[in-house]
Amino acid sequence: MKKILVNLNLATIFTIAAYNTVACNTQSTESNVTDKNQQPPNNGNQKPPTAESNTDKRFDISTIPNKNLGNISGHSDAPTLGDILSKVLEVNKKEYFTVDEVKFSSDPTATQAKIEALSTSVKIKGSVEFTYNYTKIQPSFDNGEINVDVKVFEKRTFNIKINNPNTTDALQAVIPNDDRDAKCLKIESVEKIDDKGNYKITIALQKYIANEQNEIERIHFDASILLKYAGLEKIVHVECQRVNLYQDISDTAIVDLGDLNGTEEHENLDIILNAWNTNEKTKKYQLTKNDVTLDYYDPEEYTNPILIATYNYDSPYTNYIQLVFDYTQQGE
Repeated sequence: MKKILVNLNLATIFTIAAYNTVACNTQSTESNVTDKNQQPPNNGNQKPPTAESNTDKRFDISTIPNKNLGNISGHSDAPTLGDILSKVLEVNKKEYFTVDEVKFSSDPTATQAKIEALSTSVKIKGSVEFTYNYTKIQPSFDNGEINVDVKVFEKRTFNIKINNPNTTDALQAVIPNDDRDAKCLKIESVEKIDDKGNYKITIALQKYIANEQNEIERIHFDASILLKYAGLEKIVHVECQRVNLYQDISDTAIVDLGDLNGTEEHENLDIILNAWNTNEKTKKYQLTKNDVTLDYYDPEEYTNPILIATYNYDSPYTNYIQLVFDYTQQGE
């Protein structure tokens, strides 16, 4: 009987020991699981790293494939950023940067230029050296002569075209060192029409001075204007003409002076000139005794009066014009 009880107690002890061993192993396993899932402390100032924050997506301009740009031409002494950008686009068929994203690392030459990305650029980085053959485009005047005609007391405007103009020079128009031309001609204005080299020049013929030894100058004389631009020169030929009394004053070559009065039996040149110079139709062309003489188709009857140009060297008139008026002698 005692032997049976002892065996039962031993079985109980083994059972309890086995249970405690399993319980301890279970608790240890749960503790290990808990330790693996527990996160380290975070003070709120640290962020987990990401792959994107460590990647620079800006394009490196040193990898542009075609750096030999061939021939470049421009208006400056060396190519500008715009000149090079246009050629890069042409050669590579792609726009890698704009002029606002880069700068020259050093002054460009006629054969090469080094360009670097601005530190503020968000699209590109790095630097690149381009090679090329640069040619400066020289301005030139349009081919062909320029001929202008102008009458005394009148203005004339003509246009001039400059090929390949630059941004630093301006067109000048001057009267060459000819005393007669400078006294008669005046440059009224030189106006730039656009940035493509188009200009408008206005001149005026203020007086007429003829060479009495030259028969042609009874009607007109030749003068010149010198155009200057960026070291270039061009002559404009100007035909300076006298006012033709017969053709330029009236379409009918007859001027009606209206009613004239005087103390003499017949009108005289003074009376006629006074009427002419105050008449609305003719006062633009002021006349003096140096310019005209009074004559008649029938001098004995004082009929059909005409004014005839004197052709004096400094008179601006030529030819003649017929007059119509009613003359009354005062005191009759």
